[in-house]
Amino acid sequence: MRKHFILLLLFGMSWNIALLHAACTHTSPDSEHILNSCLSTFNENSQERANTLNTHPPRRATSMPARLSNISVRCPFGRGGERYDYNQAVAGFVISGTQPKKLLIRAQDSSLPDGVQRACVTLYTIDGSLAHHTDSNCFWKNHASHLEIQNLSSHLIPPHDADAAMIVDLNPGVYTVEAYGNDFIGMLAIDDLDDASVDSRLVNMSGRCLLEDSPRHAVIGWVVEGTSQQSLSLLVRATYTSVTQQASIFDPRLDLYHLDLSRAQATVWDSVDNWGDHDSKACVLARPVSQQPASVRDAAFCTMLPSGVYTGEVNANISGVANMSVDVLP
Repeated sequence: MRKHFILLLLFGMSWNIALLHAACTHTSPDSEHILNSCLSTFNENSQERANTLNTHPPRRATSMPARLSNISVRCPFGRGGERYDYNQAVAGFVISGTQPKKLLIRAQDSSLPDGVQRACVTLYTIDGSLAHHTDSNCFWKNHASHLEIQNLSSHLIPPHDADAAMIVDLNPGVYTVEAYGNDFIGMLAIDDLDDASVDSRLVNMSGRCLLEDSPRHAVIGWVVEGTSQQSLSLLVRATYTSVTQQASIFDPRLDLYHLDLSRAQATVWDSVDNWGDHDSKACVLARPVSQQPASVRDAAFCTMLPSGVYTGEVNANISGVANMSVDVLP
């Protein structure tokens, strides 16, 4: 089993697990033992939600599509200095449909041994080439939605006053969230609070992280929510933008893991280095130009995922900005 970020265990399933994830992703000579130990210590809330998912699905499913219900990004949070524009965690998402969507947006310090530094989030509505400030928060109890947050399930309530969180009702459209702090490893998560009766859906989610120190890893996680007979067709991509613009040596690798929480297992679902070498190459080429990889070294593949919990790990050969995205396919 790989020895680094094979786990983004939580993508919003529990802030307690977020801290656990930070502990579980450190390299160890006995990482498989630590992985299983960490998975087995999930609290009741996370385990209860996990049991509503199909956590040990077949390799492929052919039923009607499920839905994306969560995204989370784990990477360095920073602000200031020469790389202000890069040293933040950024999550983008697209809402389709006709009805407003209720989302919980959260960020926290997930550094060891305990995350207590202040994290902040800013939400923007994207209108063509313009970004309009929509909402922001530092210290979640100061946000207008803090009473509503306190009434959520316990695994969704931030454990620290210094965490950022806000509930927002958003019309269908394109949005970006920036999360920042004071130079720590942070977690940014977006949770869909609506039930399946709401016709609006999250159809694209992406994350961007600045990777400077070795090992250069970024992790993006998501939840496919539905019954054991449902699945979702996705395009998963990882691109890499070097700060020095040395395009000839960009070479991200993408590994996709399925997390079986009930069995305390993380298994490789798929992997790709250069997208043209993957057996889903024709599917990738059939996507609109905006979704096709810009370089032969980019990592991308199409896949059908049953309901469950997934994490994508991006490994980079040089410093720069890792861009990871998940698109729902028709």
